[in-house]
Amino acid sequence: MIVLRFRNGPTTDEWKFGGMDESALRRMLVELKVYEAHGLDDAVLTAAGSDGKEFGAWTRAGAAHLASVMFRERTNPPWSEVEAAVQAAVMDPHPDQTAPAT
Repeated sequence: MIVLRFRNGPTTDEWKFGGMDESALRRMLVELKVYEAHGLDDAVLTAAGSDGKEFGAWTRAGAAHLASVMFRERTNPPWSEVEAAVQAAVMDPHPDQTAPAT
């Protein structure tokens, strides 16, 4: 079992992956090495076993990369829930400066 946590401001979302989903997530997490967080302030995505042992911690860019991979490879929950939560948080919330006001 892998417990995946995504911190966005004051809230933290959590999802559990077991069985075949766990194997697929482990493979995806290997791709995130370049996005490893180098401090608790940088870490927004963490993965741990059901025993609490951490697999790793990653930056917002790592969370965005994982969401992109999930979107391409899996479409059912909890995959789609993770992808939606991360994409909503990492997308630029600022409107296009050249767009007319509504």
